[in-house]
Amino acid sequence: MDRGQEVVRYKVLESNVQRPRAINERAQYVVQSSSRPRHDLHPRDDEGCPADRGARAKEKGWKTGQRVGVMLFKHACRNCVGCETFSDVRFCKNVGIEGLTTDGGMAEYIMADADGTVLLPDDMSFHEAAPLLCAGATTWGALKASGVTGPAPIGILGIGGLGMYAVQFAKALGHQVVAIDNREEGRALAKELPLPADFVVDYNDKDAAKKIKKWAGRDGLAAIIGCTDNVDAMAWCLNTLRPQGVCVPVGLPVDPASRSLHSS
Repeated sequence: MDRGQEVVRYKVLESNVQRPRAINERAQYVVQSSSRPRHDLHPRDDEGCPADRGARAKEKGWKTGQRVGVMLFKHACRNCVGCETFSDVRFCKNVGIEGLTTDGGMAEYIMADADGTVLLPDDMSFHEAAPLLCAGATTWGALKASGVTGPAPIGILGIGGLGMYAVQFAKALGHQVVAIDNREEGRALAKELPLPADFVVDYNDKDAAKKIKKWAGRDGLAAIIGCTDNVDAMAWCLNTLRPQGVCVPVGLPVDPASRSLHSS
């Protein structure tokens, strides 16, 4: 592929893969797995596949031999309005998305952003790290975006791939946590997590909002993280918030939230 300064050239051979080169500010390294988040900077000299590091990667201290993970967004242009307004790659108009707009980890090599690469602890397996780099990063970011600190009560709406991490992160941050789901398996999961929810509520319960507000005290939750694509549920959850409570939606609804989200 050729993207100007982001060029990586590689060729898959019958028995090995030609080594890619790191260009300018970009960093790339060997991918040793079949899923996007599982990467390793370890040079595979025995197979002829050592990885190069770009100038930016060297500047930030990345070294071959390190075990790393790659975040979803990469290569902020640093020139668009989004980049000028926020120091957050997600707002870049020209951002690359791992595995969607740029090549992902289903390959021998990958081009990664030095700024979007994270060091993995030695005692953390790639299997454990993988979901933290996507679902984990999403829910951690939502909790931080809420601006609410523990032990203020927080609600997690939807206990699945995102919600299970949101519950545990919120607990680890010292919050009282209510888990809300319309599925029995979701509610059961909220109780079985290593850091389980303090209170679990069935969204289908007609008195669910009243129960949550009574449990939270001070007229409701300080914040709620919406880990669902159900627009009706997102509108409903606003009724569980106290005055100036914060709702952070992270689900991707099929249909846009076209209706008013004013609390009834």
